Amino acid sequence: MRLRERYIGDRKFYGDVLKLTIPIMVQNAISNFVGLLDNLMIGRLGTNALSGVSIANQMMFIYYLLLFGATAGAGIFTAQYHGMKDVNGVRETFRFKIILNLFLSAIAAVIFSLFGSAFIGAFLHGEGLASDAAATLRIGREYLSVMIISMLPHSIAMAYSGTLRDTGETASPMKASFAAVLVNLAGNFILIYGYLGFPALGARGAAIATVISRFVELAILILYTHRNSEKHSFIIDAYKTLKVRPDMAGKYIIKSLPLMLNETLWAGGTTFLNQCYSLKSLNAVAAL
Repeated sequence: MRLRERYIGDRKFYGDVLKLTIPIMVQNAISNFVGLLDNLMIGRLGTNALSGVSIANQMMFIYYLLLFGATAGAGIFTAQYHGMKDVNGVRETFRFKIILNLFLSAIAAVIFSLFGSAFIGAFLHGEGLASDAAATLRIGREYLSVMIISMLPHSIAMAYSGTLRDTGETASPMKASFAAVLVNLAGNFILIYGYLGFPALGARGAAIATVISRFVELAILILYTHRNSEKHSFIIDAYKTLKVRPDMAGKYIIKSLPLMLNETLWAGGTTFLNQCYSLKSLNAVAAL
């Protein structure tokens, strides 16, 4: 066996890998760009608005990675079932992703609603005027209260896009995420600054635009998957029941927990580091 064939492999293998991985990389980059887009466009409204939105997005960052870990853990089984052509197995993992994502989103929504102000306030102990800290807290709470709504479509969209990727369909989730960014960009211009006759809503407008973009992303994924049910047969009768066999649910959870903890701890550590920077001054918060 030649050295190239033994240690490197053939071109077809790498071509197949790139066809799968590049859309996933692009989709993840696009999805993460949604929160960054809000930060960039809010910056024109001043330091207080930018700081409030940035802090709230720190909380959303933890939530996004928690859901990513949950979906990826169950996705291990989805890929295995798909390789074995076990449609029922793929369908069951899809149901599990929806149930787990909605459950985690409900917990996150409650935590953010009850302790959001305390979390935002933890970033506002640096040097600066008390009036600036109060304004930043108010804007951050206002933004976060609307962003909580986006958890519903995002949790379901993650189940759809994750299952599609795990079964080899990576282009459609990427296109849905790209459409969501375009909707978010247009919505930000209209709702943040008050174009086309709409009132200028500032940070609340940015959050509303994000919520709309998440629903658009979900709608695209649902329409694509159900219209192509012959290709993605796991969706047939997927909602006939939402029950998951207890023994299999236990296996899914065991695989998902390490990934969930890994992603959550990493996001939490990054957020804590940013909180340490915020102790320097209120102006430092805007740079996070």
